[in-house]
Amino acid sequence: MKNDKKRLHSQRHILDEKIENALKLKPLKKGWIKSVRMALGITTRQLADLMKVGKNSVSQIEAGEVKQSTSLKNLFKAAEAMDCEVVYMVVPKSQYKSFDDILEKKAEALAKSIVLGVSYSMNLEQQGVKKTTTDKQIKQLALDLKQDLDPRLWIKNK
Repeated sequence: MKNDKKRLHSQRHILDEKIENALKLKPLKKGWIKSVRMALGITTRQLADLMKVGKNSVSQIEAGEVKQSTSLKNLFKAAEAMDCEVVYMVVPKSQYKSFDDILEKKAEALAKSIVLGVSYSMNLEQQGVKKTTTDKQIKQLALDLKQDLDPRLWIKNK
């Protein structure tokens, strides 16, 4: 099991390296298909002919891309018609720097709720500990939770 955790950590590190530049990309307001089509000087009619579809279908694909409702199949078909490729990936949301950062933040939040919950009970019984001790406990527990890929990291708090 420990080797699996090491392998997953290694895979996460590789993914983080691969997405580093992709995180700098922002969605285009007009969508990639329309932006590329226009940059290449292709009219809607020409793209429709290249795709062997109606002009209205191209407009729907372009609008659907912006609304996130078009299919990957249509994106691939449009890209292929323009001698391009679609490259898609799942990347961390903008508040995170990496996949590792997602785990760190989730582990910190979970560790904090666990330690502070216990700390609250101990304070009620006049058995509280110093804030520095509590902070160290939170850091250590967060590290353990992250390294173990504890399933509780993915339980939604209500």
